[in-house]
Amino acid sequence: MVEKGILTHERIAWEDSARARRVISVDGSGNLYSLNNPLPVTSVDSTGTTTINIFGQSLIAKGATMTLATYTVPAGKKFTFTGGLLGGDGLGIFTFSVNGTTIGVWRNSGSVPSTVLKFIESLDISATGLAEIKVKNDNGKPRTFEVTLSGYNIDI
Repeated sequence: MVEKGILTHERIAWEDSARARRVISVDGSGNLYSLNNPLPVTSVDSTGTTTINIFGQSLIAKGATMTLATYTVPAGKKFTFTGGLLGGDGLGIFTFSVNGTTIGVWRNSGSVPSTVLKFIESLDISATGLAEIKVKNDNGKPRTFEVTLSGYNIDI
């Protein structure tokens, strides 16, 4: 039994209002969300559009290239890409592509470790299209990089 007002790392205490003081999220299999099991984030606004935010992070070997974020547009939807964040603790070359075609390439630097992936006009991707962000570690040793791919789906 949990005593009122007690919160430890092993248990969750409840206030009289039955609000959790600490919540731990798990996936459908009961596994904790982590860097290797990221929490997918979506929201639906009053117009029926679904916001999509895909997060990716990994330690990448020197000179290696790795895909950190991918999104396949569901059938019956159109994905409007609104931007992304790119960064890391070292120099990286970030490539954004749609259906295998490079749309843009960005670099970060030691003085600017994070950069914004943004286009002047919105970029629409049709149903079953694939958007992805890859990063090449442009350092002499392994480095950690992270990216965010953001946009929203609309019914077509």
